[in-house]
Amino acid sequence: YQAAVDCCRQAIAIQPDYIDAYTGLGVALSMLGKLEEAAACLRHVVAARPDFAQGHSNLAVILEDQGEFDAAIAHLQRAIALEPNGVGPYVNLGLLLERQLRMPEAEQTLDRALELDPRCRELRDPALCQCPRSSARVQFGLRAEPDSHVGPCFRPHCPHGLRASAPPPEIQAEGLEVQ
Repeated sequence: YQAAVDCCRQAIAIQPDYIDAYTGLGVALSMLGKLEEAAACLRHVVAARPDFAQGHSNLAVILEDQGEFDAAIAHLQRAIALEPNGVGPYVNLGLLLERQLRMPEAEQTLDRALELDPRCRELRDPALCQCPRSSARVQFGLRAEPDSHVGPCFRPHCPHGLRASAPPPEIQAEGLEVQ
């Protein structure tokens, strides 16, 4: 990803208003774990092109990774408003709402993703999980590779044997309850 960062920076040096280069730079920086820089690039993108749904969606993923859940939700909702038939923002929003245990909203949002793209079926099947080993999560570029796992699944039925006894610590710390 460093090569992509270098190329995007060169493109910006040549054409400072090249928003697609800022978008690529933000994504590449995020892949390198440089979330602050990535967020700054993507904030520049949405400020310059507030009607660019992908910019809002990309920024939302970074904001979620930084724990800025309300801001992430707002950007995903903006992306959906701009492109109501784009499946990615619905998937990301549904999973974020689920992470916050806002289940009715999450279910409604993921149902819409399923309407738009039947490949989202695994995301809505209660017998399957939402953990990073889920093939649907990997297919849509949501987090880790299939064999990597960042923590236990808090879904009732994790086919990967990763069931947690309680919701993730960040949810417990926030005192959230299942709605």
